[in-house]
Amino acid sequence: MTAIIGAGTQVSSSLISAGFISVNFSFQPEINRLWQLGSFDAYEIENISQINISLTNYGGGSTSLALTPSTGCVDSNAQMQITVIPAACVSEAISVVDETAFITGYSYSKDYKGWGQESWTLQTKPILIDYTGDIYMIQGLSTGDMLSGTDITSNQGISLTGSVGGTSDDGSGVDMSVSAGELSIGEYGIKVFGKVIAVGGGTGKDDGKRGSSNASIPHQPIYL
Repeated sequence: MTAIIGAGTQVSSSLISAGFISVNFSFQPEINRLWQLGSFDAYEIENISQINISLTNYGGGSTSLALTPSTGCVDSNAQMQITVIPAACVSEAISVVDETAFITGYSYSKDYKGWGQESWTLQTKPILIDYTGDIYMIQGLSTGDMLSGTDITSNQGISLTGSVGGTSDDGSGVDMSVSAGELSIGEYGIKVFGKVIAVGGGTGKDDGKRGSSNASIPHQPIYL
């Protein structure tokens, strides 16, 4: 394990120009062993692996991306190229991470004071050893929610439209939490649900306004 200095680490992205707070990469192997009688050695091993990525940035640093659900065998447009050049704490060879990954989730949060923040979850295409065919990442219908009201910031990073005729949301309701205590402070708001047609571009600084949104962007690999 090698320590990395955040202030010296360089991050770039095709959708986010600046304001990175954190970035995480994790390699996720899925091992399928074909067991056989008379041996603890597998007859064959199928190894399907993917890289999971999560990153957070300040609002105002990203651009909005229109989501286009797939209608054919082509890669989803909800993708992001991410490059990370880590600054190691010691003189040791550290690989540059350079991946194109598909956006599977987005969220935005902002309190009445301070800057809004965006969080993204992504996943690369499956990696199969010895597979010679084509793999496409297909995008499905994205859904999500966001707060509504006069105290809400101008851009919560998602655009909603309804699934019925494309003109109205899928519903709305109370979003409230309060508990007893020395201060006994709670929050009340209206949350609106619907089909998400764009993510990104959430507001950064907007004093006196708050915001919260979430979007789920389903992806499915197709093997050809």
